[in-house]
Amino acid sequence: MPPAPSSATSTSHVLGIDLGTTSLKAILLTQDLQVVSTAQEPLASSHPKPGHSEQDPESWWKALCRAVHSLLHQTGVDPKSIKGLGISGQMHGLVLVDEDKKTHVGPVILWNDTRSTTQCERLNGDANLGIIHRTGNKALEGFTLPKLLWVQEHRRDWLEGNCRMLLPKDYLVYRLTGILASEPSDASGTAILDVQTGKWDEDLCIQLDLSPALLPPLQPTSHHPVSHKILYEVAEALDLPQEVIIVSGGADNACSALAAGILDSEDPRALVSLGTSGVVLRPVHPSSVAVTHPTGDLHLFRHVTGEPYVMGVMLAAADALSWFRSIVAPESSFTQLCQEAELSPPGAKGVLFAPWICGERTPYADAQVRGSFLGLDITHTRADLARAVLEGVAFSLTTILDTVRTMGRVQDGSTGSAEKIKQLVVTGGGAKSKFWLQIIASMTQTS
Repeated sequence: MPPAPSSATSTSHVLGIDLGTTSLKAILLTQDLQVVSTAQEPLASSHPKPGHSEQDPESWWKALCRAVHSLLHQTGVDPKSIKGLGISGQMHGLVLVDEDKKTHVGPVILWNDTRSTTQCERLNGDANLGIIHRTGNKALEGFTLPKLLWVQEHRRDWLEGNCRMLLPKDYLVYRLTGILASEPSDASGTAILDVQTGKWDEDLCIQLDLSPALLPPLQPTSHHPVSHKILYEVAEALDLPQEVIIVSGGADNACSALAAGILDSEDPRALVSLGTSGVVLRPVHPSSVAVTHPTGDLHLFRHVTGEPYVMGVMLAAADALSWFRSIVAPESSFTQLCQEAELSPPGAKGVLFAPWICGERTPYADAQVRGSFLGLDITHTRADLARAVLEGVAFSLTTILDTVRTMGRVQDGSTGSAEKIKQLVVTGGGAKSKFWLQIIASMTQTS
């Protein structure tokens, strides 16, 4: 976006960083949270084997440096006016750091990596572990604990020495400050956080022959989030003042819900993220934590406020449209493809699309399930297939929302507010398409 007038340099500013899967985004804001400018740096993933999805954390750091320099250059803002930098990021990814050597160990195993099916079966099948009761979640390939167990079995050398586990955004905080730490909103997506206490379940680690020393200290997110000083050499390299404060915000979806104002279980809204993956997020009352989906159909995580929320995830939302575009319409923009889809009538002339091209999570937790087009005949057009993709993603989000709605009952049998969801707040790249938003609103019967 174009830079704000140079008069913006007379006020204080803050920087925001969001570490996604396909890109790192940066935003420069005034002290009253007016947007000055944004920057985006692409990120690449590697897939060395089927089911493997990895990134190099050094690429995250280089992207952050480029994005910060880009914002300062294109706006002409005085770096001395920047008072703080906050970070959110993708969840679940396993980053291993050698604390003595001050370097990462191996590639990052991402949230959409599915190599740990065997480890998930072990965790979910052992009644003595009681993984759902302890963490509020069924162990899934996307979560961090199964990845750790895979490393334990296949790359134990990565765990040698003074090794610590970090989550993706925590690694960027480490590079900025030299501090190894995490916080509850991100830690709740690891399947190692005790859902009742909000602390690491060190006994679970011991039962699994994992050293609790792997776990970074947890620092609070809510009320008074911990801030850190930037390293001298990093401030110099980024052209930032030594006084700038670094805040490790929280998990991406929790931060999105915070920005949307979705904080209370009585709010008649839910958050939908229409990004690489698709997410439906809904705060729940603390009294319902003990009875929230004991089968683990929904994830139970901690908000940046400290309160619990439930979340359902489909692994390919906008990513499904990106895949379709790459093989069928690479010459078209996403906007053009969505406009073409409008030429097809509701129902896409009978074509159905199952968007399970990366496996699925909610409510069908199956890393091996695969997507498909159904009902094709010789009369169908590219527009019909494009609309089928949009509708298929919307159907999956509707299924997740229905699951969230049906869990809205607490132990006394009263109707919970989750059943009263009337409005969706949609974020992510897919939200740029009004046509896609209308499809989702029609299917979910929301505004």
